[in-house]
Amino acid sequence: MRIKFLLNAVWVGVVAVLLLGTSASVWAGAWTLDPGRWYSEVGTNFYWDDSSFDVNGNERDTPFQGGYSEFATKIYVEYGLKPRLNLISSINHKVVEYTDDYSKLTNSGIQDGMVAVKWRFTEQPVVFSGIVGTRFPLGYSTQRDPELGSGEWNPEARLSVGKTFVPMPPSESGVSWSRFYANAELAKDKRSLLSTLEGGFFATSWLMAKGLLSGARDLPSQPDGQEYNKWNLSLNIASDGTGLLTRQGENKSFNLSLGYGQIFDGRSVGAGSEWTTSVSMGF
Repeated sequence: MRIKFLLNAVWVGVVAVLLLGTSASVWAGAWTLDPGRWYSEVGTNFYWDDSSFDVNGNERDTPFQGGYSEFATKIYVEYGLKPRLNLISSINHKVVEYTDDYSKLTNSGIQDGMVAVKWRFTEQPVVFSGIVGTRFPLGYSTQRDPELGSGEWNPEARLSVGKTFVPMPPSESGVSWSRFYANAELAKDKRSLLSTLEGGFFATSWLMAKGLLSGARDLPSQPDGQEYNKWNLSLNIASDGTGLLTRQGENKSFNLSLGYGQIFDGRSVGAGSEWTTSVSMGF
């Protein structure tokens, strides 16, 4: 009961942030690049589970000692086309496997591609951007199990709000509380309402701890619709951390990230864990 109360509070908070314009962020989600600048990221995700949440949200072990795993690689590129306007593209490759006492199923291939445009509406006191794009299948079969995707085009509209906090004078101990950043995103694809809350603290100019809460709600609700809530914590080492986040400045920047997360609540979805890594660069 307490967890579900907190989840509802998170969703209310996301909507409030987006509608009221208060501070909140995904890694550089709301910020845009200057014309001619690039941001690129290669990320991996290893996910596994041996239990799942049923249609009523109760966690149950997978029958016959079953287990599911997937290893995904994502390439993401963003380009500054004009002031305030960015082009975005990404592509995913996934290797999936399901095993139990009686079977072993595997599948692999390029999953979905994505193209989108991002327009930044404001810069002060918060960054407020809109993203419109679509995911599209790249030739994989929907007749093989485990599936790599739905095989359908999936348009998406996203609102993103981000803020880095105004620098404050250091205290007598020399500690400065100016290195926080936050971001919130709310998205609607063809099937789900998606949300993300993200925040980080730069312990130094190159070391950051980041926390992430994300979720999906089936909309409109369907009896077999998938819903989930997931958390992830990561450590990031960056050559120019704040510059990579806000996309400002002329310097090249480089970031390494290692994270761990779990799906802790949901419906018709695996109750799994994941390791995430990424290498990103701004230039």
